[in-house]
Amino acid sequence: MNSTARFSPTSQGIIMMAGAVFCWTCIDVVVKALSGDYHVMQLLWVRYAGQAAIAVSLTALRHPGAFRSVNPPLQMVRALFLLFATFTFFTGLGRVELAAATAIVQVNPLMIVFAAWFILGESLGWRKLAGVFVGLAGTLAIIRPGTEVFDPNVLYPLAAAAGYAGYTIMTKLLSRRESVWTNFTYTSVIGFALSTVLVPFFWTTPDGRDLAVMLLGAAFGACGQYLVVKALFVAEAGVVAPITYVSLVFAALFGALFFGEYPDAWTYAGSAMIALSGIWIWRQESRGRLGAK
Repeated sequence: MNSTARFSPTSQGIIMMAGAVFCWTCIDVVVKALSGDYHVMQLLWVRYAGQAAIAVSLTALRHPGAFRSVNPPLQMVRALFLLFATFTFFTGLGRVELAAATAIVQVNPLMIVFAAWFILGESLGWRKLAGVFVGLAGTLAIIRPGTEVFDPNVLYPLAAAAGYAGYTIMTKLLSRRESVWTNFTYTSVIGFALSTVLVPFFWTTPDGRDLAVMLLGAAFGACGQYLVVKALFVAEAGVVAPITYVSLVFAALFGALFFGEYPDAWTYAGSAMIALSGIWIWRQESRGRLGAK
């Protein structure tokens, strides 16, 4: 019997999303560990190689029609947003504590709220705004601009959050006419193609040990991508999306275990505020879709 068969579809989705988050945090550990010896573009290419491999294989086997898009230019813009977000986040990982970088990039739901209101005309009530202000306060608690502990490198994960927000808005626009498989495939293939064109200019031939670590990172990328797609097929997005905040726990644990990083109390407090605000915003959006008052 399938080990997940005893769980409800919602429980399966939550478990799969938690597994995906674990895989993504493992990729972050690989990138941070190798960032001192290899250019971020090379590490980005490794990340996309794993993602593209699982995207193409799954699509070819199950949804071959997904290779056709009704709006290729918008798919390109969407893929560029994700490529920018991943590039800036990976750059930040080499310069900022793992836990802090992970927490800062989690402010993207706050940016999505305003972008969706401005671009898509979605509602922006006081409940969402309350969540935004709590998340903003948490972000300021971590980066503490204007103080001696402020590190300009935190702008990299902040830029990544903006990139992820743009990627999400493009996804919402495309989801009106494109299937999830088309969006998934185009993002993976375009990102892989662009990084493949650029990576020769930044390539450093890895030794056997580093090559094995890179391949492990690619495997984690493929596994994480597969799990998130499966999670979204068996459970509501509004239910599984907040599980991404488990990455804050994984990042704190892995940062201490692999890099000897022990964030201060401000970082922990700010991370908690960002997670709570994001979950609150997801809850408000879910209630809105269900017509709750």
